[in-house]
Amino acid sequence: MKNIHYFLLLFLLWGCSSIKTPLPTQRNTFVLDRFIDMDIAESESIWAVSDEGTVVHSDIYYREGRRKSIENFGYLTGIDMISNINGWAIAGINGIMYWDGNTWEKYLSADLTNHPPFLDIDFVNENSGWIVGCDFHDEDASSVLLYWNGIRWEKILLHDFLGRDIFCLTAVDAISESDVWIVGKDKYPKTILSHWDGSKWREISPPDDMLYPHTISATENNDVWVSSMSTADSEIIFHWNGENWTQFELPIAHSVVFAQRTSAILAISPNDVWAGGKQLFHWDGMDWKNKNYDGSNGNIVAIKSAPDKTIWALTDVGVIMELVK
Repeated sequence: MKNIHYFLLLFLLWGCSSIKTPLPTQRNTFVLDRFIDMDIAESESIWAVSDEGTVVHSDIYYREGRRKSIENFGYLTGIDMISNINGWAIAGINGIMYWDGNTWEKYLSADLTNHPPFLDIDFVNENSGWIVGCDFHDEDASSVLLYWNGIRWEKILLHDFLGRDIFCLTAVDAISESDVWIVGKDKYPKTILSHWDGSKWREISPPDDMLYPHTISATENNDVWVSSMSTADSEIIFHWNGENWTQFELPIAHSVVFAQRTSAILAISPNDVWAGGKQLFHWDGMDWKNKNYDGSNGNIVAIKSAPDKTIWALTDVGVIMELVK
């Protein structure tokens, strides 16, 4: 496959040189794991988390000095590494973990008595970060939106801004402290897309076909991309240019699970967007190009950019791939 360089999480991402075909994998190591999210720290080291509570870390450019860190926390759903000595991971049931460079420790969350699941996390810097999640309780349901102000996590009530509660926020993308996007659903259900400008949340009217949004990626106010489940086989990718929506249907979905990521999307610029699931596509500003990924190494669940601008994807079985245009 000419457009992809492969790396594997064997017991950890052993042997980090670019190769065109995967090494034989010891799948028994993570036989029950479904990897969900990854992030890349400042020194080009990659971290990945799974639904079995596994945290995996390896320096992707170090061919020799291999490092690893595997802990068990429970159902992990997201990770964001500000640096190699400052990172956060979230769990599916009211769990927030902090990495100080040596150990992971559970961090007391905000006042969330219903123990709702957290689904996504994104930081701007060490003093500004966001967590979103779902509250499935019928009584007194409210949105799960937490903000890290550099000292503590505080609960944000969207009802104060939008005039109603939202029971499920599925994804967040924080571009800057005054440019944050969230997507989710209210109790009707109806898709909610909202933007934080540094002082208030403002709703953007979503298209009627945006039924089950689970991933959002933006570069600026007029370049926002949302992936929404359409069928068991396809996703609809929506683009907001600041005034209008356009949409594209891609055959990348690999499951039908509400509020769970069934594909991944990363917007680097209006002319440079990646979307992956059981297949992989690249947007060049004119059209979506099929990058000929056949899904044999798992379904893509996360796509992230490294500090050196290289692009990496994680699959649900623990395969790391460098994506090449």
